[in-house]
Amino acid sequence: MFFLLRKFGALLRLKPLPVRAGGVPASSVPAGKDGFSSHASADAPGMMRFLSGLVWNPYLAAVREGLTLALPIIIAGTVAILVNGFPWDAYQELMGSAFGPHWKRLGGYIYNGTFGIISLVMVLGIGHSLAEDYNAGNPLDQVAPSIAGFISFSCLLCTMEPVSIPAGGELAFSLRWIGVYGLLPAIAAALISSALFRFFLRFPSLRITLYSGSAVSSVPQTLNTLVPAILTIIVFACGKTAAAFYGTADIHTAIYHWLSRPFQAMGENHLETALIYGAARHVLWFVGIHGANVLEPVMQELYVPAMQANIAGHQAGLPALSVFTKPFFDCYTSLGGSGSTLGLLIACLLGYKDSGARNIAKLSLIPSVFNVNEILLFGLPVVLSPVFLIPFILTPLVSTIIAYFACVWGIVPVTVHDVAWNVPVFFNGYLATGSVKGALLQAFNLLVAVAIYRPFVALDAGLRKKQFNENFKKLVDSAVEGDTTDSGPRLLNRPGAVGGLAHSLAGDMREALRRGELFLRFQPQVNSDTGRVYGVESLMRWQHPHIGHIPPLVFIGLAEDTGYILDLGLWAFEQSVLQMSEWRNAGVQDVVMSVNVSAKQLEDRHLPDKLMEILGRRRVPVESVKLEVTESVALTSHMIKNEVLARLHSLNFQLVIDDFGMGHSSLTYLKKFPVGSLKLDAVLSRDVLVSRSSCEIVSSVADLCNTLGINLVAEYVEDEAHLLKLRALGCRNVQGYFYSPPLSPEAAFRFITGTHKAYGVPVRRLPAECSG
Repeated sequence: MFFLLRKFGALLRLKPLPVRAGGVPASSVPAGKDGFSSHASADAPGMMRFLSGLVWNPYLAAVREGLTLALPIIIAGTVAILVNGFPWDAYQELMGSAFGPHWKRLGGYIYNGTFGIISLVMVLGIGHSLAEDYNAGNPLDQVAPSIAGFISFSCLLCTMEPVSIPAGGELAFSLRWIGVYGLLPAIAAALISSALFRFFLRFPSLRITLYSGSAVSSVPQTLNTLVPAILTIIVFACGKTAAAFYGTADIHTAIYHWLSRPFQAMGENHLETALIYGAARHVLWFVGIHGANVLEPVMQELYVPAMQANIAGHQAGLPALSVFTKPFFDCYTSLGGSGSTLGLLIACLLGYKDSGARNIAKLSLIPSVFNVNEILLFGLPVVLSPVFLIPFILTPLVSTIIAYFACVWGIVPVTVHDVAWNVPVFFNGYLATGSVKGALLQAFNLLVAVAIYRPFVALDAGLRKKQFNENFKKLVDSAVEGDTTDSGPRLLNRPGAVGGLAHSLAGDMREALRRGELFLRFQPQVNSDTGRVYGVESLMRWQHPHIGHIPPLVFIGLAEDTGYILDLGLWAFEQSVLQMSEWRNAGVQDVVMSVNVSAKQLEDRHLPDKLMEILGRRRVPVESVKLEVTESVALTSHMIKNEVLARLHSLNFQLVIDDFGMGHSSLTYLKKFPVGSLKLDAVLSRDVLVSRSSCEIVSSVADLCNTLGINLVAEYVEDEAHLLKLRALGCRNVQGYFYSPPLSPEAAFRFITGTHKAYGVPVRRLPAECSG
């Protein structure tokens, strides 16, 4: 068996997926140690492609999204279960004496507000997620996700049968079916209602169009979906009416009776019966139904009486006869909860590099010791995950077979003591058998469970990495293509998983500065006539502990979206000035530091005073610092921004326009704008070797700069042919990998002072034949 599992794991092991030509450079998209890139490849294993399509099917993805959204209440409910049910008599007595006989009410109320309503939470989450998926494919025909969630919620209530309250004779919905027990009908209602709603949305004739201008901005969008919403709810109400007409008014109860009926006829306590019972129990759990509760009649008919017979025989000094009892399943096939998920938890800690999955496993560790695994089932999630279907069902069956033969062959005693289901793992095995051999058998079964789960965890980790890279690439593309004017890239407004990733990174960014993940690098700017370094550009970098390098466009865009750019920009300026102060004290007097300033910073009227305060505190003259702003930011009309730029100029700050030539402005406007330097846009700079029009534009800009006394700088200069072409067009000042990449402060100092050869290209004067 172990040989087959190893072969299966090797078969599923994924190869690195290469980045296609023309895609985002490898440095822009993070790759983990396992080497996955952001693009699918024709060389990817067939199993990988199949499961990837299945796992990220929008309907299954919506179920997982709903479970993820419900995670906070799942964790709160799990804590309540542990507090109320901690299996230690002394603890129960202590709590009762300290808080009275009703001390469990608090935990009960928490349970009612968490697991007690999880079906309703799931319905809202699934409807919301599927609406976002619809919006991603229909950018001009958006649906409010909250409306879709409410429609699914309404459809679920249409299927539920009200019950009568004896005291007042009123009707109400049973709490049983809005909690864990109603999870499968809730998921089905959410998926079917969302599919119907999306179907009706396809017909333009069903839309009510209301032109903008309403005082309430959501009114047009709400009315646009009014008829599809009503039709969806009517379909569900008709289905409920038809079910009631044919004698099935209580659909939820009927589903449970239908699921449990085939097993109520099992009357023999044999291995085959135990395997069928175990498989059915875990199949039900996998689709979100509390399998143990559905099959409780089987437990009461077969395995509880068997336990009572074993206890009676043990007390009478007779040998126990039954192998399969209730404690048998609790101790040997439910290590950590249904599915033997303690083995999955250990496999997760061993196999996942993804911090999210590892954190879920860590949160599940203590509850799983007490056989409470809802966090893992719903948070990873395991429920309705195609990757974990096989091991979730297979692991308990293998454990059942191993434990059965260990008992039959006399290696381990059969269970002779009744033990509560939430007694910690290993203790329950010892207590149920009265022997340490019971705990040792549990340990062996746990190792088997880890071995079964590990290849599937590896497969899931690969799928997660692939999906993460795809979402990350979309986020990078959004930063590159997004609006870079006053409103910023607006990365946080991206729908679905991409927006979720943006929010997650935004949260990480706030802690990144404190943890030292954000730092500065300095790229030299060289005068190609003299080979002298006349300046350096300060560049911010973020090395995420789990993702790796985060492109500046992404984290700067997130900082602008969150407003954190104000603090981050001041930090970068102060660190740059501090570095300049250290270099000046070391004898470097004729180098200027360029620091980037964002659009949001220029909207702060107090920015000039803040910058001057930093310069004064660090004893650095204002002439030693340049402020870089992009062309689209600098040359757009904005009253506060223009005031700030004018004030900075009056304080003798040297202003640099970055990415010049993107077409946002007219060249003649430079006559009125207080600018000291221009930096050519990357496209113009790179294309001079292949594009005549780029050459003509660069030559014109160089002539204009010479006339106006403006310094012109070309970035991304990577080889000597590129440099010579730019020089021929009139651009002498360059920045790029031909001379040096961005460097650490120490390496930049050595480069500036000429004591270090960067990548084999020292700072030097070009040969005489190149000076023309």
